[in-house]
Amino acid sequence: MSQGVMNRSFEALVTQLPGVAAMYYDHEHFGQLDAEMNAPRVLLNGNTSNATEAFYQLRIKSGTATLPNKRVLPLKDWVITVRAPLNEVTLSITGEDAPDLQIEKQQVLEGLKQKYPGFTPGDYSVQRVFCALSSAKWTDPDGQLSSCKDPDSGKIMKLSQFIMSSEANKRSALDLFDLLKRWANFEASQEISTLGIKFELDKKNINPQIPTFKPVHIFTQVYPYLDSDVITGVMDTGDGEIMSKGDYNCLAYCENVDVSWDPWMTPSDRKDKGVITRALPVQPKLPWSGNLASPADSKTQEVRGSFAMDYRVFLERFLLPQLQELCQANQFYVGSPERGFSDGSKYLQPSYSVGCQLAGSSPSYKASDRVFAFNKTSESEYKWEQSRSSQSNRKNAYEYTSPASFLGIIKWNDTEGYGDHDIYSNSKVTVSWAKGGQSLDVKGWNEYFYHIRFGSNRQMSDGISEKKYRLTGTWSLKIQLNDPVNGVLEPVVEGLEPGTSIPKDTLVAESEVSNSGGIIGETKQAVTKKLKWALGEGIRTVITNVSTRFGNAGKLVFPGHGQLRFNHPVLTSNGSILAYADYEKPSADGTVYFAEVEKKKWVAPTVRVPKTDAFPVELVDKQKPRLHWAPSFDYNHEEKLGRLTFTVTNETNTALLFSYIKVELVAAAARPGKAIENAGLCLFNGVQWEKSNKSLGEHLNDWISNIKAFFKAKHETPPDAPSTAQQSSVSEETLVAESTKGEKQATTEPSQEPPPSKEKFLYTFEPEWENANPKVTNASQGSESSNIEFVIKKADGTAFEFPKGKRFTLVLQGKVESIGQYPIRIHESWKKKPGEITQPGVAPFAVDFKIAEILEDGTYDCWDLSDKLDELAKQEDAKKQTALN
Repeated sequence: MSQGVMNRSFEALVTQLPGVAAMYYDHEHFGQLDAEMNAPRVLLNGNTSNATEAFYQLRIKSGTATLPNKRVLPLKDWVITVRAPLNEVTLSITGEDAPDLQIEKQQVLEGLKQKYPGFTPGDYSVQRVFCALSSAKWTDPDGQLSSCKDPDSGKIMKLSQFIMSSEANKRSALDLFDLLKRWANFEASQEISTLGIKFELDKKNINPQIPTFKPVHIFTQVYPYLDSDVITGVMDTGDGEIMSKGDYNCLAYCENVDVSWDPWMTPSDRKDKGVITRALPVQPKLPWSGNLASPADSKTQEVRGSFAMDYRVFLERFLLPQLQELCQANQFYVGSPERGFSDGSKYLQPSYSVGCQLAGSSPSYKASDRVFAFNKTSESEYKWEQSRSSQSNRKNAYEYTSPASFLGIIKWNDTEGYGDHDIYSNSKVTVSWAKGGQSLDVKGWNEYFYHIRFGSNRQMSDGISEKKYRLTGTWSLKIQLNDPVNGVLEPVVEGLEPGTSIPKDTLVAESEVSNSGGIIGETKQAVTKKLKWALGEGIRTVITNVSTRFGNAGKLVFPGHGQLRFNHPVLTSNGSILAYADYEKPSADGTVYFAEVEKKKWVAPTVRVPKTDAFPVELVDKQKPRLHWAPSFDYNHEEKLGRLTFTVTNETNTALLFSYIKVELVAAAARPGKAIENAGLCLFNGVQWEKSNKSLGEHLNDWISNIKAFFKAKHETPPDAPSTAQQSSVSEETLVAESTKGEKQATTEPSQEPPPSKEKFLYTFEPEWENANPKVTNASQGSESSNIEFVIKKADGTAFEFPKGKRFTLVLQGKVESIGQYPIRIHESWKKKPGEITQPGVAPFAVDFKIAEILEDGTYDCWDLSDKLDELAKQEDAKKQTALN
């Protein structure tokens, strides 16, 4: 921090707290001091190789000193300058300190612990500079740097001249120095002070936010300001608001910080790990490599102070570990494909995953694991790269066999041909920046190569049909470093599609495409959807974690938070961070108040559930539900908005007891040899759901009309952009919505309150019986990583009763982007009632599947899977009977 800024801050404090300017001391043998001070000043010597040479100026505005023998000395405009070596005024105890200085510092520190809790390196407040200077021993004033007014001529002269002018003046000066020393010692014994100047800090107002990286070791030194054409600095000070060259000499706090912290730690982990830091260097003096403060010129603004943090702290310990979520989201694995013979054709179904490991992979990696760590590849770039993931059987063709039948007699293992394949993938993420820039460029890249062949002989030399293509996926985003607020830097993610966490420029390109024999295989569209889904999940987690992980550790809390003002953060060529620094102005009472930073829940690193798209989900009903489930599905093609409604009734002759009831939206699965547009997606593929405070009405189209009517009446456009809350992942938290009773149906009249955005994912849960105590818990993940589930249960986990003849309605509403069939899994978990007799060996639950379907011709429906399979089986039996006849 520059000398000029500190001195002007001293003046602001003294102006706001005039009581501190009073000087009074009375001793029967040594005399009486009665005076008023101007704000003191610090002088930093920029013209010496001594890194700790500083001076402290006690400036007396007016007053008198009554010395022994009743001599009265006028003190108007006196400046007493004493040496204050920084290695002595710094309260950190170092091995370089003499034993008596270590003892003195320890005493001062003990006093600070009682009066000013939390004093550590990293406290740069103006008040603390005064307190630190109080540990300097009072020495004889420097005659050349001190000055006084000649009582006879009224002219300002150097103190050395005053002493040499007469024996009487010499005697008066020596007696004055003795009196001032006793005054300072007395004040110091009564209060933590600076050469008699007391600054009280109200403990109630001190709530400093703990810095992300806590300074531990400190070496305070003078850093000179040098003009471009000189090799030595100066020592001087300006008057008023005019800054001299010497005012740009800096008091530099050179600190090593505690690096035991990392963004994946829980608060208890950090507490248990202790402090990890490097010792101060053997030669702690900084070599000059550019000005840390400088006046404005035609090209640059004035710099009053600077903050610098090493790239190994800012990038490698703070930011890059949090971006490992993107590496996990960008990983592309291939596994052993499924091969077989179906419907008269050979098929090979690739097995791959985007954003998570394959099913059965071990171990399951977290985003925080070393496997996703970035490595430095150049001065301004880090890269994570996944080595090739591949499957190939080119050296040993696979034999395809099929069953054959004649008059019901099955003959297995008829050879139908041979095939081989070569499939592999690569993935990488890079983080780079420009020197002097305020943002980091994050870019992702994927490669997926797929080549399969079918032939009539094992040597693959005859009758070959093949399919080959290469897909490359790319995406990018920016991490913007905006000006810190209240001493806190919160990186901002830019370059996303509005209302989503998907990069705007996500692109999957296809090349080397060849297909002979009409082979049906994976499409570019299918891979694009999976990649966008995985990136959306990863980036959503990054956005959430950058702002919430470990309380506030996703935000970089600067040391000195609440004392210094930081702005214009920029990156150096190696990724260190620089920022302008200046003192915050104290309040009217002279106290610097520390702004609290919003605290949020710590978020654990994500673990993606391994999955594969090779095999369809097993849609198998298990026992018949006890409740009657009546589904209905509405869809508006123009808005791509769907609504699923379940009316669920207890039609038995008794009340039923449940542990929970679950409705799960299941991701649509791929099928061997068949491309499915909505593969990997579930109905309403939203992560953030909100409970509607009002009934959504009976019909979807009426609800849409009401929204349009409202905004037409208001002369506004419907706010289809999602809310900020939608951009954050629900993560491991749950959203609990209380059940509502007696809500009015939506009317055709526009509401006076803005309706919810059509882009939001909404639900309502309405039980019709009295004192209904189950709630709906909406989670972001179900039994598979991409599924979405709604669980109806009591908050304490105990069983709840469903009265006979009663019903509840569950309505789910949101965007559905793709046509296709979407499975819905219904799970009833039963609880045995007292006295109830159950059948031995019967599991206390039922699983039932419904299918919501949207067709290309604009029609839609929701049907029961078991009923549909029964209908298809009857049709098949009828065909067989007709063939036999």
